[in-house]
Amino acid sequence: MAALEEYKDIIEELVARGKSHREISQFLQQNCNVERGASLRSVKSLCAKYSIYKPRLNDRELQEEVEIAIGEVGPTYGRKMMKGYLKSKGMDASERRVGESLKRLNPTQNEERMMVAKNLNPMPYVAEYFRHKLHMDQNEKLVMFGVTHVIARDGYSGKIVSHASMATKNNLLIYDQVFK
Repeated sequence: MAALEEYKDIIEELVARGKSHREISQFLQQNCNVERGASLRSVKSLCAKYSIYKPRLNDRELQEEVEIAIGEVGPTYGRKMMKGYLKSKGMDASERRVGESLKRLNPTQNEERMMVAKNLNPMPYVAEYFRHKLHMDQNEKLVMFGVTHVIARDGYSGKIVSHASMATKNNLLIYDQVFK
């Protein structure tokens, strides 16, 4: 890190332009001929030591960027997808701030995103212990060749606990070999 002390001003300028620590490290190695001490870790520790951070988008700028992004990708992106999209374009903002911007820009679309089935399902799936819930599945795709395959999967661990193959579907055989 001591080797980077003399490049502190360059690093500050690159961070202000929105460059990542990795890009700064590569820039120093290629353009400034810093052979030793310009690793990613060294750049991160120098930035932490001198409190060098990317400039924060203010709310108005974030609102404009979210509006542009909605025009590019459509109104279906929620706060997580929009945050990732903005991050890929070099803008960093918290999920909470992105969500608030989305809510201000298009409240009706925000309501629609909140009303999807995964948010309205009142009973989440819970298996409290091994063999609490058993999921049975059968594959009859090979029935023309005389093969039916049945498995039982545990809901708690997700492991296959039993299986059976038979010539034709036979409920007694399934009960005997799989369910017991």
